[in-house]
Amino acid sequence: MRKTIYSALFFAVLSVQALAQSAILSSGGDVAIAGYGSMSFSNAQLSVEQTSVSVGRVSYGVQIPVEIYGARLAGLLRYANTAGTPMTNTRINLIANGQLVDTARTDASGAYLFSGIPQGTYQMTATTNKPWGGLGAVNSSDALIMKRHFNVMTTLTGINFLAGDVNGTNIINGTDALLVHRRYVGSDNSFPLGDWAYDLPSSKQINSGQELQESNLALVYGDVNGTYTPDINLRQQWINLDPNGTLQASNGIIEWPVYAQGSYDLGAVSLDLEIPEGLSVQGIRMGGETSNADLIYKQEGRELRMGWYSLEPFRVRNGEPLLFLQLSGNGEGELSMGKYSELADAWAVSYGDFMLSAPRLQNRNNPSSWQAVVYPNPTNANTTLSVRLPSSGDLSVTVTDLSGRVVNQATYFFTSNGNQEINLESGAWAEGQYHVALNFVSATQEFSTRLKFNKIK
Repeated sequence: MRKTIYSALFFAVLSVQALAQSAILSSGGDVAIAGYGSMSFSNAQLSVEQTSVSVGRVSYGVQIPVEIYGARLAGLLRYANTAGTPMTNTRINLIANGQLVDTARTDASGAYLFSGIPQGTYQMTATTNKPWGGLGAVNSSDALIMKRHFNVMTTLTGINFLAGDVNGTNIINGTDALLVHRRYVGSDNSFPLGDWAYDLPSSKQINSGQELQESNLALVYGDVNGTYTPDINLRQQWINLDPNGTLQASNGIIEWPVYAQGSYDLGAVSLDLEIPEGLSVQGIRMGGETSNADLIYKQEGRELRMGWYSLEPFRVRNGEPLLFLQLSGNGEGELSMGKYSELADAWAVSYGDFMLSAPRLQNRNNPSSWQAVVYPNPTNANTTLSVRLPSSGDLSVTVTDLSGRVVNQATYFFTSNGNQEINLESGAWAEGQYHVALNFVSATQEFSTRLKFNKIK
């Protein structure tokens, strides 16, 4: 970029001749013009010419064109996933000597542009108002990759290394993996270095008049396998946990098995579960002889999130126990699974869609025992709500989609106990996951539970 300024007034004593003098300043400072003293400029390249004529000791106002030649820097910022998703509405900063010099904002394609940049050495940084958003994408699979990196079984470089160094020690080890693991289950809600990592240069020399190009990448911290997509909801996988039989429970610790529906060689397990009300998780153990060393979990009300990974793959076959939940309390009902769940192999590659099963828990110590199930699940047509009521009373049914929109709501009065069936009329509903909230009220008791089912095309 070139800007011309006509602003200088000089008084001088000149000989009788035409002058054609020039001076070049390439990195700041004073520019001297014979017979005119000096002019001070900084951080720019200047071309100064003077062609005035003076006679004797006569003072003349001299107009000097000053041309400033700045550099131009064009760049593109993308998320480091397979789609190369543009990083929109992100602020890119140019910093010199600790001071902000200029800023640009990325457009819909992730492009940004600086022009008229003075010569110098710059640091480039970025900030965004986008949330971390890594829940579901940053999980036990990422922790496994980080552990494999530390054990020289794989190598993280570039932006993937930066995203894995969540505590800023310039190495990736078991501590980073643990921090990622803890954030997935909800024990932590932040990383020491923040939410976003960028591979922008920390020292970039820019010379006057240059035309420069930058291609930069971003990741949320922890997403070392680049599975997150900014500004897009997490892909809905067909991750189902179907009821299969009944588990009778009474006093003491309840060990509730979760079975694999399919065969897997597992390196990482990330499960987002919902347990019946009135139950407290006392522990979780993996099936078979698998080590529980890198297994953590957190229960928040009815929500239970657990993560496990290991360098020694866990081979589980169809119908075998994947894990056991160790519970206490008088609650009963079905175990359901949320969308932030993933099974991955020994190389941390996701299996994508998968299915598990668990028996329905029936607690003999709960005098108000009742059952509810939605079938078929998944369904491509209508689905049926089957309930077993302990007595006569009112049953309220509310069905919502993943956005919370109510798609079906009704209250039914039943004059007797026993099994009842309700057609939810889901045939015309859109594809996706639906939540069914049940509330039963009788003259002497009240119960609530929640179910989930998937609608497919």
